[in-house]
Amino acid sequence: PSGKVRFVWDDRFTNLTKKWNHGLSISNPESKYVMLISDDVMVAQDTIVALAEVAGDQRLILSPGSNCDSTTRFYTQYFAGPVPVPHKCTLQDIEGHESSVIERPLTHPFLIDPGWISFYCTLFPRTVLNEVGSFDERLDVRYNDADYCQRARALGIPSLIHLGCFALHFGDRTLPKCTTEAEYKAADLAYREKYQPLPGPYDLVIPEDNGDLL
Repeated sequence: PSGKVRFVWDDRFTNLTKKWNHGLSISNPESKYVMLISDDVMVAQDTIVALAEVAGDQRLILSPGSNCDSTTRFYTQYFAGPVPVPHKCTLQDIEGHESSVIERPLTHPFLIDPGWISFYCTLFPRTVLNEVGSFDERLDVRYNDADYCQRARALGIPSLIHLGCFALHFGDRTLPKCTTEAEYKAADLAYREKYQPLPGPYDLVIPEDNGDLL
């Protein structure tokens, strides 16, 4: 129904794309938007509404500004009150200033297109998910977001960051604890096999080769 939000949580899957695909399979097919939010994210109180208002009926994928992207997608310094929020944040870093994150005010919508975005806190119109399809489960532990953004871009769907709203991403707090080296290597191989032999817009740099470790 209009205005309703359904929260889906399932702890049977420890990694990413299998969990995301399962969540999509049990989500309301009539929903206008679907949002992926990792368990190491604090979302400011107005962020989700701001993302939905900007998305509207457009064909796009949209994430908020975040500390975890502040050195790889754009350059800035976020603060929680007077405390600078580092690229990889801990609870101790913002202790006593959590309300500054939650109550962070919106600013004017300002969208950037960095090529691809990380899916730690990302809003998808249902129509976009239906058009692009499911997430590649061979990339269950990394590169899944870069892959999905590239597949969307091939269909004319951009992946954007809305710098007018905010989510704090602690980064690398969960996945490294439940992922084996063999799983990482399998994702590396699948990603390279999928993209590196191809010319043109598919000739992507491996995200970790470019310093993006989140």
